[in-house]
Amino acid sequence: PCAFATIIFFVSYLALSQRPRRELLIVGLAFVLGVFVAYSSVGLGAMSLLRLANRVRILAQILYGAFAITCFVFAALSLYDYTLARRGKLQDMKLRLPDQLRDRIKRRIRTTSSQGEQITSSPFGFLAFSGLSFASGLFVSLVELACTGQVYLPTLSFIVGIPEMRARATFYLLLYNAIFVLPLFIVLLLAVYGISQASFQRFLSRNAARTKLAMAILFVVLGILLLTQVLA
Repeated sequence: PCAFATIIFFVSYLALSQRPRRELLIVGLAFVLGVFVAYSSVGLGAMSLLRLANRVRILAQILYGAFAITCFVFAALSLYDYTLARRGKLQDMKLRLPDQLRDRIKRRIRTTSSQGEQITSSPFGFLAFSGLSFASGLFVSLVELACTGQVYLPTLSFIVGIPEMRARATFYLLLYNAIFVLPLFIVLLLAVYGISQASFQRFLSRNAARTKLAMAILFVVLGILLLTQVLA
C-alpha cells in the first residue's frame, strides 16, 4: 500500500504536462523498473547477511526471534490502525510512511518531472528523462523501505531459514519483487489511460481498513512461521 500512493502521484504529476500516453507509459515503466531493481538489490544484500547469521546458531536464533516479536508487534499495530481506518482516521494510523519522508518523495518526483520538461526537447532528451525516472524509482524505493521493509525483511528471513527454499532463495526473491511491482504496473496502466488520482485515493481510502486487517493477519502468520524456526 505504501508504494501505490507514490506511483499514482508520479503518473498524475506527469500527466499534467500533457505528454502523449506512449511517453507517459515508457517513463512510468522506467520508474517501476527502478523500484524492482532497488528492492532486488536490497534483498540480495539482506539475504547475504542473513546467510552469514545462519552459520552462527545462537545469532540466527536471536535474529529470527527478534523478527518474530517484531511481526507480532506490527500485527498489533495493524489491528489498531484497522480500528482507526474503520472510523475514518487515516492520518492517525501508526504504520504509515512518515509525512517527512512522503514530502521528500513528492519533492523528488516534482524535480524529476521539471528536469524532464527541460531535457526532452534536446537530442536523446526522452531517453535521459527515462533515466531520471529510473533513478527516481531507486530513490523512492529506498525511502519507502521505512514502510515496505516491515514485510520484506521478515519474508526474506523466512526464505533463508528454510533449507528447501534457501537453495532457490534468489529465485524467490526475484519472484517476490516481480509480484510486488505487478500492482504498480497495473496502476500505471490505469492512470495513463485516464483513471484520476482522486479515484485512486478514494479506492485506497475505502479499502484502508480491509488492507490493515489483511496486514495484521499476514504479520501473525509470518511471526508464527519465524517462531517455529527458532523453536526448531
